[in-house]
Amino acid sequence: MSDPNGPPPPPPPAGGPLPGPQPYGVPPPPYAPPPPYGASPYGSPPGTPAYGYVPPVGPPVERGTNGLAIASLVLSLLWLCGLGSLLAVIFGFVALGQLKRLGGKGRGLAIAGIVVGFVGFAAVALGGVLIARSADDIVTTHPDEFNDVEITACSVGDGGVVRIALDVTNDSSKRSSYLITVGVLDQSTDTRSTVGGSAGPVEPGATEHTELATDAGVHYSRPRCTVDFVQRFATPG
Repeated sequence: MSDPNGPPPPPPPAGGPLPGPQPYGVPPPPYAPPPPYGASPYGSPPGTPAYGYVPPVGPPVERGTNGLAIASLVLSLLWLCGLGSLLAVIFGFVALGQLKRLGGKGRGLAIAGIVVGFVGFAAVALGGVLIARSADDIVTTHPDEFNDVEITACSVGDGGVVRIALDVTNDSSKRSSYLITVGVLDQSTDTRSTVGGSAGPVEPGATEHTELATDAGVHYSRPRCTVDFVQRFATPG
């Protein structure tokens, strides 16, 4: 029994049964169901999309052709003594990286620029090898070149002119021509001079006879001739 002078009883909980006795056999009123997971118990503000709603997405932005891919192909075709090939390969790989990250067009152009750039590199390397081999074949400075030239006569002719007879034997494996310089010393007057000439082309293993002579203005009485210089050139046949 409650005290009339005491504090009033607490209010009933929300959705709970009313205070006081309930009739026998009558169940208490049910509690309100909890809000769904993720939903606010106070409701959603106006204009808020429902849970799980996906807003529509516009059409994707289409990217154009990659500029570095275009530059790679153009530079690979220009070549520019190998510089274009180098830039083509660099730009091509950079373009492939950009296309992989950002998308767009031009992958085929980048690959073509890289391939043609490497072909340009190969052409430069092959050209360098051929030039080096050609220079070695055309101009040789081997000591055995002096052995190819033999002085067979060194005599004074009319007017004190020295006539020099030479035999040039090609001991190399290639058809060759020769540049020859012969030094002439007059043992009586110590007068010195040089005489230059050429021989060839001479086939491998063959011998060619040639003659040289000093200027008519210089008179010799006791000449001595020596081979001072020999240059052998490979001569394509």
